[in-house]
Amino acid sequence: MDAAKAEALVAVFDMVRKPAAIVSSDGRLIAANSVAQAELSSEVFLRARSGLMEAVDSASSQRLKSALRDVSAPETHPPKPPVAVVLQGRHGEALIADVAPLAPRDATDRAPGTALVVLPIRRGGDVMSQALRRAYGLTPSEAEVALALLQGQGLDEIAALRGVLQDTIRSQLKAIYRKTGAANQAMLVAAAGGMVGLAFSDRRRRK
Repeated sequence: MDAAKAEALVAVFDMVRKPAAIVSSDGRLIAANSVAQAELSSEVFLRARSGLMEAVDSASSQRLKSALRDVSAPETHPPKPPVAVVLQGRHGEALIADVAPLAPRDATDRAPGTALVVLPIRRGGDVMSQALRRAYGLTPSEAEVALALLQGQGLDEIAALRGVLQDTIRSQLKAIYRKTGAANQAMLVAAAGGMVGLAFSDRRRRK
């Protein structure tokens, strides 16, 4: 499958904000839609290394490699069904990725086969929080506060929703300012908004 067709196929999944990627049987990343790129950038379940897509957990990575080889094998009758692969996340969470065969091949075709890897929809905040944490070194709580400010919530509202004192939120905000280099709340919203936009754009952030 050429690159243009691969990009067009995974872009369809952007309409439902579902991470989708086309990967060769040897793990080479051929195409990924914007949501999948955000997932790869967050490195919670999957990541890209030297053009290869792999799971962050070693056992999950082996399961993914096995599934890619299996569904990308030369054509069989009946065609191979999609394979469900359990991926263990960096923080102990788990999700199931569907790995489905693409263009069928005959036994004489020695080129690597291709597979479509689709992940379930996760809350956007999870991906955005990971992007902020990786970009600025924020703690999970600090990233959640930054996202709440980005959504227009005030300090009193954030404190009430999190069940803490406003002084606690103010202390976290000071740490966020220091780590992001923002001098005030407006600059912080601008910095966080730009980072979140990158997390969902089709340009992968390189550090």
